Amino acid sequence: MSILDDVLDAIRSRLLTPAPAPTQQTADSMRSTGGTTWNPWSGATGGAKVTDTRPALPAWLSADEIDWLVTSDGLARRVTYGPVEDAMGRGWRVDEDGERDVTRDLDARLDLEGRITEVGTSARQYGGAWLWMVVEGDDDLTEPLGEGPHEIAAVHVIDQREARPYGWDDDPASGRFTRPTIMDISLRREDASYSVGLVHTSRLIYVPGLPMSRSQTSPPERRGYDLSVPQAYWEAVRDLSLTQGAGAALAVEKSMPWVRLTAKRDAQTGQPADFRGAIRSWARMRSSWGVTVLGEGDEVGRTDAALTGLREVVLSGYERIAAIEGYPLSALVGQAPAGLSTDDEAGRRTYARMIGRWRRLVADRILRRVYEVAMGPGSREIVWPPVDPPTEREVAEIAKMYAETDAVLVQSMVLDASEARDRWSGDDVQDRPTVGDFGEIDDPEPEPDEDASADADTYAVPASARNNARMALRWREEHPDEIRGMTEVGWRRARQLATEARVGRDTVAAMSGFARHRASYEAARAKDSDKPWTEAAIVAWLGWGGTSGIEWARGITGASED
Repeated sequence: MSILDDVLDAIRSRLLTPAPAPTQQTADSMRSTGGTTWNPWSGATGGAKVTDTRPALPAWLSADEIDWLVTSDGLARRVTYGPVEDAMGRGWRVDEDGERDVTRDLDARLDLEGRITEVGTSARQYGGAWLWMVVEGDDDLTEPLGEGPHEIAAVHVIDQREARPYGWDDDPASGRFTRPTIMDISLRREDASYSVGLVHTSRLIYVPGLPMSRSQTSPPERRGYDLSVPQAYWEAVRDLSLTQGAGAALAVEKSMPWVRLTAKRDAQTGQPADFRGAIRSWARMRSSWGVTVLGEGDEVGRTDAALTGLREVVLSGYERIAAIEGYPLSALVGQAPAGLSTDDEAGRRTYARMIGRWRRLVADRILRRVYEVAMGPGSREIVWPPVDPPTEREVAEIAKMYAETDAVLVQSMVLDASEARDRWSGDDVQDRPTVGDFGEIDDPEPEPDEDASADADTYAVPASARNNARMALRWREEHPDEIRGMTEVGWRRARQLATEARVGRDTVAAMSGFARHRASYEAARAKDSDKPWTEAAIVAWLGWGGTSGIEWARGITGASED
């Protein structure tokens, strides 16, 4: 038998012998940290030809790695800090029982804007954080905090590395079942460490990170916390960074100078010069003035880099990052990408909803808990300004729209010319119903008025008062999550004015008495918000008939300005 026959037999034996079933250890070794496999039976040596499409187990980042990622990568910093900073950047206002901005002094004393921004960014960076309310004259921190009011001396931010669960709620009937009840706190500040000890969670406000699967296991030191933003984003950010780096290296390589040298002969031997000698010869031909001297047949030039398709690959990387939390690309990269409109209106609305969700689910909960401890229970309304206020040009366009609407209303005989002029006179710009307000709400036959049945005197509701009430009701239908203002009594009054033809003396007196809220209404109008339904004073004022309806009621009752 020849050597060739021996080789062929060995090959046949290898091909016909089935590969051994991989053990768990072999399977684990095949799934490397890079997500590739190496299988000698398939011939995919080196681990670069076959990719395991199954998701690999997460490689948890340490706190130091998270810090460095957020510090060194601008995109990672943006997705970590951006939403919280944008949500808190313009502050808020708290109204209670018709009084505006009742917590202004408390907010300033505790620096709540700074503390909530800090705890929100820490929660996103580390997967959860706590806000500690330090109460005056309270020594035993392990006991539950009683109902307020309490004097809050200060609030402090505690990140995930500084607080460890010590006790858990094991009562299934409790609303905090399986949640920590006692935390062991040891603060880290610069090079110093401060051991606070055990603190009951009623003195703490937990701020979550990103939601994590209930069955997902995490390192022991992260027990009781959520997923951090850098942990969720880092693979996508890493892949995008590698793509951009590879593109930059390719651009450099493809734009390098090139030299084509003709065959040269050595002057002494007459033999063709080698490549190294040719390069030396070409280098010596460069003069001190930076001019290259070329011999007959020599060429020099630079290749233009044509990175076809790289832009689409990089953009898909940004889209992958944006999809994790629903970031619009215009908010992520600071400008509208190619193919979108100049200002990306859809992206602005998406980002506004994202910020509004964080305000509603996180910031509102923090503020209400602080106010409950500091001021006791109460009915407080937290008012947030719009995320993206209109520009001067947009304000002018809105004013133009109002003017054109008034012209249509005058032509339709809904308003007379004097009423339309009054809307634009002086500093008090009155309520402006839009054309769409009429017919949006059903106008049934007038219902019997309870006040009219008890009082012989009834009065026809002015059309302008009816339109103002309809506007408030329409806002409630279109913006149920954003509408601000009015108790159920106020909404009943708005429905009454919108549907009934006549009202009784008691109703007129109540409308007249509502004039005491004029100052709050005028202050709200002065803010010129592009979302007036978020201003409690404006909604309530319209629901009670607006300026025209309240002035009509005051004329009947003879009420003075006081």
